[in-house]
Amino acid sequence: MKVALSLGTLVACVLVAGSASAAKTAFAADLYGRNEVTPVVESNPDQMKGGAVVLYDDQTKILCGRVEYNDLTGPATGIHIHQAPAGQPDKDGPADAKIIIPVQPDAVTFKASIPAAWATSLVAGEVYANVHTAKNPKGEARGTLDRFPEGDDGFECDPNAPMLTIGGGGGADAGATDAGTSSSSSSSSSSSSSGGSDTSGGSSSSGGDEGTSSGGLAPEDEPKPPADSGGCNATSSTPENVLAFGLLAVIGIALGVRERRSKNR
Repeated sequence: MKVALSLGTLVACVLVAGSASAAKTAFAADLYGRNEVTPVVESNPDQMKGGAVVLYDDQTKILCGRVEYNDLTGPATGIHIHQAPAGQPDKDGPADAKIIIPVQPDAVTFKASIPAAWATSLVAGEVYANVHTAKNPKGEARGTLDRFPEGDDGFECDPNAPMLTIGGGGGADAGATDAGTSSSSSSSSSSSSSGGSDTSGGSSSSGGDEGTSSGGLAPEDEPKPPADSGGCNATSSTPENVLAFGLLAVIGIALGVRERRSKNR
């Protein structure tokens, strides 16, 4: 029977590892005026004005996050997540395809379903966060979302954050405008969405002299240690996992019956 259990455990580990392909990846940005394509007015471009942290789930295709900002020239009039033109992370793309986040006094949380093109741009360092004000309607503080360093992924989504869509125009951001040329493409078309990165060079959201971005946010609670999976690297409770454990049970029972029959002969 020990042989049956060992074989069953091995099969379960292999099946679970093969089906648990979903992953969540964290990204962060420090927001500076120097990262704006249009120079800011009445604001120190080298002063960090806030930060952003986002988490992307490649199974649900949901991007969630938090944007914080302070010391602006006035109340925020618009908070957006943009997609830059491919290969041009420091440029503004069309202004009619972005995630428009409802404005709050100093911090906002959100979640949105994004298409594959946005996910590709996110990994490539071509998605950024931008905060607008009345004095800087084209953006006062901006930063590219760069991947967190290995292990620094304790951020978790706000379950009460509003679910948003990629769009553009008026509504919650009526006081904010974007640089770049407006496109006639549908708001659901992500390949021509607007955005950009640090104009200080590359795709680093830290402006080049602060090291790896932490998103400019207050530190989150320490991430919880992963539960003991008994030697299996199980990262997702998918239907395939349920099938794997069901198969494990069938194999264990079959081998146990076979062993008992051998002893009774």
